[in-house]
Order: sequence, then structure tokens, then C-alpha cells
Amino acid sequence: MRRFFLFRIWAFCLLMLGAVTPPAQAAVTITFYSHDFRMFGAGLMMNFPHGFVMLSGTPDDGTPAVNGNFGFSATEFFVNALWEPVEGGLDENPLPASYLTQADKHFSFPLSDAQYHAVVAVVEKWKNWPQPSYDIDKHNCVTFVKELAIAAGLSVSNSPAFIRHPKEFLTDVAARNAAFLEPYGNVIQVSAPGGGMDALRNRTQQLENQVRSVREKN
Repeated sequence: MRRFFLFRIWAFCLLMLGAVTPPAQAAVTITFYSHDFRMFGAGLMMNFPHGFVMLSGTPDDGTPAVNGNFGFSATEFFVNALWEPVEGGLDENPLPASYLTQADKHFSFPLSDAQYHAVVAVVEKWKNWPQPSYDIDKHNCVTFVKELAIAAGLSVSNSPAFIRHPKEFLTDVAARNAAFLEPYGNVIQVSAPGGGMDALRNRTQQLENQVRSVREKN
């Protein structure tokens, strides 16, 4: 009788331990970046700001592993992009190593499987958006990253003041979600110097590759 009683206590403790065990963390991490992309020369400075994310890891549900960058850009950026929609597409994957090195890492955190699939759905939607898909004030890298942030469960601003400023937009996202991001050590932004001729050449090569890819598909 005593042995049976002790067994019941032991079984009850195991049951309670299982009830309070925290769920396993998702294996995919999302990291948000911005890039100032500055070029200095002959007394001039050119700014081509950009926002993008990195996804890395393997979902717990058995979905294949992911390791890549996801951003949205104009595939051919000429002055007409300032007043009319132009061809757009997802960034080259992977981005040039020097471009990533010079980018600002704002914050990162693990995604649940549901959040990961929601993020992938946003990527697929933008990938298949009818052309011309890039609009500098309505459908650009900032609105792309904004949709990814929402899919990942973050609170974001709808202010039009951020539409051409990915770095400022992501800084605002970090502030709005500081309590959530704090356990992951992401409240303070890590800043990197911007640009130079190498960054310009790499970004130009990236855009040329995107244009070539679009033309080959057509």
C-alpha cells in the first residue's frame, strides 16, 4: 500500500513537471537590417537606403532549413522611379558580403513556426506582385520590411514619414517593441559605417544580376 502511494506521488510529480515545461523555442531566427549605402566623392554624397531581413535556421515542423536574405528593390533604378512605378523584385540572394558587413543590424529574435510561415507568405506575395511592382512612396523596401515585421508579430508605425527611411523605421520598431526584444539583447542598435566605392560597385552588380534574371525569365 505504501509502495503504491509513493508511486502515485511520483507519477503526479512527473505530470506536473510536464505541465510547466516551457515549449521548445522555434529554430528560425529573423534579423532586421538597414543600409545607409553612402558614396562620397568630388564633394558629393549619394544615399541609397535599404531595408532587409535575414532568416536562418530550421522550423520545428520539418519544413526545410532556410538561410538567406530577403529584401525588395527596384531592378532598374532611374530618375523616373521618383515619380512613377518601375520594375521591382526580391534582392539577390546572397547579398555581397561587403554590403552585409556595412549594414546596420537592428534586432533579431526567434520565430514560431506559424510566424515563420507568415513571413514566407509575405515574401511569396511580393515575389509575385504584378509589374511594375516598385513604387518609391507606396511599395518599396520599407513597406516590405514593415509587412515582414507585422507577420513576425511586431508592432509598427503607419507614419508616412518613414516611407523612404528604413533605418529610422526600424529604430522606431525597436523602440515600440523594446519589452519584447530586451530578452534577446536587441534594444541597442549596432551601427556600421556606410558605403564607399566598393559598396557602390557591389550594389550595382546586384541590381544588374536582378535585371539579367528578370530578362532571362521573360
